[in-house]
Order: sequence, then structure tokens, then C-alpha cells
Amino acid sequence: MLKTLCFTLAALTSGGAAAQQSLELGPDDPKLPVPSRPSESAFKDYQPYDDPELASWRASNEEMGRLGGHLGHAPKAQVRTPKPAAKPPSAQGGHRSRQ
Repeated sequence: MLKTLCFTLAALTSGGAAAQQSLELGPDDPKLPVPSRPSESAFKDYQPYDDPELASWRASNEEMGRLGGHLGHAPKAQVRTPKPAAKPPSAQGGHRSRQ
């Protein structure tokens, strides 16, 4: 019985594998056409990275002072002025009673 079951399973699975075989050319097939080489290099416009020249720290600090610090980059209309702090409750009464 076990041999029959194994034979039946083998027959069923091999039929599915045979149906999945493709008729396309494989990579080792001599009939496969060879792609032509590209006409130009992919690196023709390549420019190697070049580190930018660093500004001196003194010049950077002077420019930030001229601009008004990091907020100097924002237009004047967008600069917000802080709201005054809320008045603290009076120290005399503490809690008011309802009448």
C-alpha cells in the first residue's frame, strides 16, 4: 500500500513539473542572440566628487552677526514677538467663595 501511495504521488508531481518546462532558450543555449554593446558609456557625464572649499569660521560668525543670528534669515514679517506673561493671581485672596 505504501509503495502504491508513493508511486501515485510521484506520478502526480512529475506531471506538473513536466508541464512547467518552458521552451525558451536558456542562458547556455548557442542559439541565444548576444546583445550588442551600448554605443556610449554610462559614465560619460560622470564628474568625481570634489570637496567644497570651507569658509573660515571668523567669516561665518561675522555673516551671522550681520544677518542677526539664525533668525536673521527669516523676513521681518515672520519674526514673532513673545506675548507678555499672564498676570499671576493676587496673593491676598487665595480662593474666592461663591455668594
